[in-house]
Amino acid sequence: MSTPQHAAQSKHENKTEEVRKKAHEEAESLREKATEVKDKVSEQVDTGLSKLPPEVSGKVKKIMAEARRHPLQAALMGLGALSILRRLVQRKK
Repeated sequence: MSTPQHAAQSKHENKTEEVRKKAHEEAESLREKATEVKDKVSEQVDTGLSKLPPEVSGKVKKIMAEARRHPLQAALMGLGALSILRRLVQRKK
C-alpha cells in the first residue's frame, strides 16, 4: 500500500540521485578539462623557457618554484608590478 507521502519521498529520492549523478559527471568533466589546460600551459611554459638563455631560464624556474610555495605573495607582487607599470604607461601619455 503506497501512501502519497511515500510516493513523494520516493520521487525526491529519485531526483536526488539524478542530481548526484549529474554533479558527479560534471565534476569529472571539469577535472578532465582542468588537466588538459594544465598540460597545455605546462607545455607552453616549457616551450617559452627553452627559448630563453640558460641563466635566464634558471632564474625564471626559481621564481616559479617560489611562487608555487607562496601563491598569495606571488599574486600580490604581480598586482603591485602591474600597478607600477600602469602608472608608468599613464605618465608617458
